[in-house]
Amino acid sequence: MIQKCVEALLLVVRHRLDEIMNMMLNALEFQAKIQNGLIQIPDEYKQELREGDDIKVIVLVNKKSFPKKDIIDELTDNPVQVNGVLAREEIYSH
Repeated sequence: MIQKCVEALLLVVRHRLDEIMNMMLNALEFQAKIQNGLIQIPDEYKQELREGDDIKVIVLVNKKSFPKKDIIDELTDNPVQVNGVLAREEIYSH
């Protein structure tokens, strides 16, 4: 009698564990290029994903260029010349 109860309880626990495992996230990582607004999933991962699966997508973009210059960078590269203002050399030479 006790053995049958334990077996029944184990079946319930196994079933619940299967449900929990199915709810857990499984992370896939791959490199891709965006083409026509779509991200192609590599063939080796397609068998892990089913039509209608709910997924969470995080996109990390590789930036190949440096960020645009800000106003400080522009002024450092192209200082504004103002007439009537003393230059550094003129200030410290007196």
